[in-house]
Amino acid sequence: MEVYLDDIIIYSKTFQDHLNHLKNVLTTLAVAVLKLNPDKYELFKNNIEFLGHEVGKARITPDENKA
Repeated sequence: MEVYLDDIIIYSKTFQDHLNHLKNVLTTLAVAVLKLNPDKYELFKNNIEFLGHEVGKARITPDENKA
């Protein structure tokens, strides 16, 4: 059996919190014997595109490319 998990978004208020959250998520994935595809992940971004929107620290705006 194969399962595909599309998105894991980790939001943190500080960089140190982010490192801790990232470690917890990666540890949990490893314990569950789940693997990440290095071609499909991005780390330490300030803004992300998600469900047709650009999400950042201070705002959420519609993605202009999806309009």
